[in-house]
Amino acid sequence: MSLQVLESALLVLSVVLPVVGVWRGYRAVSRDLNQRAAVWRRWEVLQREHPDDHKKASQVLEREYPPRSSWHDLTYLRELIAYLVISDKVAGLRGDVVLVLAGLAAGLAAGLIGVWR
Repeated sequence: MSLQVLESALLVLSVVLPVVGVWRGYRAVSRDLNQRAAVWRRWEVLQREHPDDHKKASQVLEREYPPRSSWHDLTYLRELIAYLVISDKVAGLRGDVVLVLAGLAAGLAAGLIGVWR
């Protein structure tokens, strides 16, 4: 195998690995955000269905989405905090991801031109 082919393969790998990492991280954060948003949308529906029976609405939500914490009044506090933090961060993440990917593509093009020149 020639040295140019090896250098090209390493250059491509140096771009592919960060792209996969960014993609997996973004996908995981988006999935988590969507799950937490579903809990809050369901809670709002249950509050409209049972406006005078907070306990009944809580029991239905706890059956559908088992909480990760306890205490009656603080049942979904952890989910709420995580949802608010993640939703704030994801809103500005798309532009950064595009810039990272554009930079990696430019680096790949420059590296390949340099190797095959």
